[in-house]
Parts: sequence; C-alpha cells; structure tokens
Amino acid sequence: MFIKVIDGLRVLKSLEEEYNRVLSEYNERLRKVTEKQYRVELYKITKKVNGKLIVEYKGLKWISEDGEVVVDTIPPKLVAKKVIVPQKFPLIGFKIIIEGNNIKLKYRDYMKLSSILKDCEVVENPVVDINSFMADLKLYFEEYRRKLTEIGFREPQWMPVISTSIISRLERKYGVGREELIDTLYYLSDKGLVKVDYNGNELWISLKY
Repeated sequence: MFIKVIDGLRVLKSLEEEYNRVLSEYNERLRKVTEKQYRVELYKITKKVNGKLIVEYKGLKWISEDGEVVVDTIPPKLVAKKVIVPQKFPLIGFKIIIEGNNIKLKYRDYMKLSSILKDCEVVENPVVDINSFMADLKLYFEEYRRKLTEIGFREPQWMPVISTSIISRLERKYGVGREELIDTLYYLSDKGLVKVDYNGNELWISLKY
C-alpha cells in the first residue's frame, strides 16, 4: 500500500536545506570546542532498485580531520563531551521513492510523516483490489471461526494471520510482499474496515465492529 504525494520532492528538498543550515551552524560550534576537528553531514543513500529511484535517510555522518568516518545519529565521544547532539532530521529511517517531482511512501510511513506532508495532495495506490481483499479476509475469518467453534472454543473476535499462514496465502494470491499486505491492513484499519494488532511477531485482525 503506497501513498503518492504530489510535489512531495519540494518538501523533501526544503527539509534538507533547512537541516543543512542547522548542521552548518553546528559545525561552526564544533570547530571552536573540539581539539580533533570534526564536521557532520546528513547521511542519505540514493539508489535505483528495479528501475525505481529510492532515497533512504540513514542518519548523520561524522567526519574527522584525519578521515575517520562514523555513521550514527549520536556524535563520537570526543564530540559528545563538548556539545549537545544536533536535532534529529525528521526523515531519518525512512525510504522514499522519487517519481519526478512526486514521492511515494509506504502507508505506515506516510502516516508517521502526515503532519509534515499535510499541505500536499495525495493519491492512494493500493497494491491489491480492496473489495477482493476484504472478501478474502471475511472468508478466512469464517473458516477460522468455524474450526474453533467445532472443537468447542468460544466464537473468536480476533484471528492471527501469520501463524495460521493466512498472510502467506494472501502473498501468493496477490503476488505482493508481506510488508505491503500489512501496510494494506493498517490502511483498512484507518478506514474502519478491520481492526489490527501487531507486535512484530504475530499479526491479529478483527472484522467484528
């Protein structure tokens, strides 16, 4: 499940320019207070994957005068003793697809950045047919309910989709990856169509409202 942000590249560039100004001022302070000279840069990786241009914001790159490079969001000890850590860049940890002047993000990532992108027009790009996907979820839920009630359990309100291999069946049917399907479930949850509970290991869904 992807969200396309119209003219989103402009927002990214604006954030980078503003943050680079912050780092420029920070570097000035570093030069004044550290014996071993360091400078810090925003560290990002730009690459093409399957024809798509992807930008991944990794953190900060601390570069010493003798060429030592440390990639981290926190400074080396020598620096940390002298100055506070610079404010965190809001896009660190995110992968973003660039399409001309537009950008695309996974749905969950977009929701985390929605306050930054709130003034941009967005286009929803589901990776599956939502009606078909909902029909499959209802079918699997009914199968799961029937199995449990037949062996004497109470009617379930929630259904696991990883340990039951339901997520694997959906991957095979729709030809998309697990993370994209989980993203779709969160999208459906925000639309009020399902409930989702995910602890990183098991993913539970409920169709009972």
